[in-house]
Amino acid sequence: MITLIAALAVTVPQPADAAETIVRAQSAEIVRHFMDKDMTHMIRHVHPKHGVRFTPYPTFTQSDQVFTPQQVLNLFRDNKAYMWGRIGGTGDPLKMTFSEYYKRFVYARNFSEAPIVTYNTVAKGGTFGNNSGTFFQGSRFIDYHWPGTEANNDNDWRTLRMVFMPWQDNWLLVAVANDEHVN
Repeated sequence: MITLIAALAVTVPQPADAAETIVRAQSAEIVRHFMDKDMTHMIRHVHPKHGVRFTPYPTFTQSDQVFTPQQVLNLFRDNKAYMWGRIGGTGDPLKMTFSEYYKRFVYARNFSEAPIVTYNTVAKGGTFGNNSGTFFQGSRFIDYHWPGTEANNDNDWRTLRMVFMPWQDNWLLVAVANDEHVN
């Protein structure tokens, strides 16, 4: 009599690494601060050496706007129009105040209720590539993603990406990017 014993493959979830735990906690707080426009508490998450870089699309460049923690504190009161880059699809200059930029490229959806949150994995890739790993060596990122709707042929999806770098025993925010369908 031959007895066959089948090996049962069991996947046991591994605990998240320390960076993932910190980045997930930091990003959840940051999303709440963005939702509340609470820059007073936001600044404690901004990297003191690198500041925080904002880009309307997920490809980071040297020409992105970068703000120190002290500058972040006053962004909603700042009436200066900044050059944020070029409009995807047309190439026209993208010049607006931070408040205008925030409504269009930072918190265009309620990301505190985003149904998909991914760590170091692009939730959905758009026209522009994500270069956070090469632009910020040793970084980690998190995506808060709203899928597109059938009514709009899936073209109304939106992602808020936050990039973190290590600082002492913590991971702090160095970049905020928007990702979306661009014609």
